Formats: sequence, C-alpha cells, structure tokens
Amino acid sequence: MYLEDRIEQVEKQNKMTAHAVADLTVDVRAIRRDVTEGFKQVNARLDNLEADVSVLKQDVSVLKQDVSILKQDVSILKQDVGTIKQTLQLVLAYLHEKLP
Repeated sequence: MYLEDRIEQVEKQNKMTAHAVADLTVDVRAIRRDVTEGFKQVNARLDNLEADVSVLKQDVSVLKQDVSILKQDVSILKQDVGTIKQTLQLVLAYLHEKLP
C-alpha cells in the first residue's frame, strides 16, 4: 500500500512538473519573441538615427562651406569699405581745396 501511494504521489508530482515545464516553455518562447521584436525595433530606430546623423553631417559640411564663403565675403567687404573710406577722404580733401 505504501508503495502504491508513493507511486501515485510521484506520478502527481511528475504531472505537476510536466505542466510547470510546459508553462515555463511557453513563457520562455513568449519572452524570446518579445526580445526579438524589441531588438528589431531598437535596430530600426538605430538605423533611423544613423541616417539622421548622416544627413546632419552633410548639413554641417554645407554650413562650414557657407561660413567659409561668408568669411571671404566679409574680408572683401572690409577691403571695399577701406577703399571707400580712402576715396571719401580724397573727395573731402579735394572739396576742401576747391571750395572756399
């Protein structure tokens, strides 16, 4: 009788263990699916970020070129302003000389 009870008890425990293992297997598969989907989403976002960074780098490069051109233009304008000042001084000197 003891052995039969013990066998029955072990069989119940085996069934419970089998159910627990099956539940855990389902849970692990669900977790793996979720992790895989999460990684796919993260990778997609990283790809988008990399594309955005690439565009920003190009924009910065264009801006650097524009700043360089603007610096050259400012330098030319400074020279032109200096020339205009000299011309005005000559005109004023001429006018002072010619006008009483």
